[in-house]
Amino acid sequence: MLSELTTNHWIALRHSADETQRSLLFYRLRIGGLVLLIAAFIALAMMVLLSRLLINPYSHPMF
Repeated sequence: MLSELTTNHWIALRHSADETQRSLLFYRLRIGGLVLLIAAFIALAMMVLLSRLLINPYSHPMF
């Protein structure tokens, strides 16, 4: 019984990372698209807000 435990054992594994690389690319594209969408929304919201404050500064009190 103990002689079986002292012999060397080897495990051979095969792993393909092709699908992992493709999934990682799509993940990066989705994150990049989300960042651009958020940046565009914030820029548009700030442009609308600042245009109202700067064009009619007396109709919107600061405090």
